[in-house]
Amino acid sequence: PALLTEFARMIDRAALVDPAPGEDEPARDRLFDLVMRRFDALSGHRAGVRAILRDLRADPAAALKQARSLERSMRWTLEAAGIGTRGLSGALRIRALSILYLLVLQVWESDDSPDLARTMKTLDERLRQAEQLENSVGKRLACGPRRHRAHAKPKEHQPTRHRQHGWAWRSALGVDFSTHGHIPRRG
Repeated sequence: PALLTEFARMIDRAALVDPAPGEDEPARDRLFDLVMRRFDALSGHRAGVRAILRDLRADPAAALKQARSLERSMRWTLEAAGIGTRGLSGALRIRALSILYLLVLQVWESDDSPDLARTMKTLDERLRQAEQLENSVGKRLACGPRRHRAHAKPKEHQPTRHRQHGWAWRSALGVDFSTHGHIPRRG
């Protein structure tokens, strides 16, 4: 376990050591770039990573222990992309990115191409799906409960916490993500 934790930290450092893509880029593109940095870092250790994944699949208890490390890494990745990780919506983003990462990791395992084309394509598709889900759920949360009476007076629109700290896709709507948390640097 300690060896796996140190390996995860090494991958975190490799993925997050360089500055994050610029704030002028769409947040989804920033997230794409940061996650691909992780896969690029893993590619240098492909045989070892495949062995680790095989062992974790055979030992669910060990896999659960590693889930905490994965969630920490995904939190740092979101923060580096300028995406909020606080509160319930932040916790959901961390979990969603962790699941998305694991799904794409399965593709990466068999993607032996030098440019990781299949991995990039799958990551892009999954991030688009996550973006659509975020937009759909975000609209429902912002609208509040449905009104059943035709004569009900509509509420004055007030931005919700979810809108203020929405996922990266909110940058397209002009939301400022420049107040993200500290990303630890080790080295």
